[in-house]
Amino acid sequence: MTRRLLAVAAAGGALFVPPASAHVTTRPEGVESGTTQRVVLDVPNERDGHETTRVALTVPSRLQIAGASAPDGWTVDVTGATAVWTGGRIGGTDVVGFPVELAATGPSANVPLDVRQRYEDGEEESWAPTLAILPAIAAAPKEHPRRALVASVIGILVVGGSLVALQRARRPPPPETGA
Repeated sequence: MTRRLLAVAAAGGALFVPPASAHVTTRPEGVESGTTQRVVLDVPNERDGHETTRVALTVPSRLQIAGASAPDGWTVDVTGATAVWTGGRIGGTDVVGFPVELAATGPSANVPLDVRQRYEDGEEESWAPTLAILPAIAAAPKEHPRRALVASVIGILVVGGSLVALQRARRPPPPETGA
């Protein structure tokens, strides 16, 4: 009875496995908020006997496409929040990198990208790789070397003066000469 329940549970669990969403990956896996950074979508061919002929990326509102470039043999068209690469082919087990410049805004979060991969037979796969929006790195405070030098000299003089005063205070009084 226990084996039967385990088998039914395992079969039922297999029906509810979410679809894979990481076949298309990003390099790097995150961008800093408030900056524009080059991100490469690495797109593998996912179907034996078929070639990828179109890749489309749509970004969520926290990202903007500042530009995109096309790998050899491909062309790219950017319209608003979508970049579409066409004209090339990904066959066999090849992986092609599609560069895009992304501007990130807002607080830290993981945001899903919408990537659609079309094959020469019209079949289309959808992927949702996650891109991390990282906290902005605060600008380093301005350095003031002259102020630091003056403060260091004053500190040395104060410490030196304190040591001299301490040594004088610890000196025994001179012996009294009897008259």
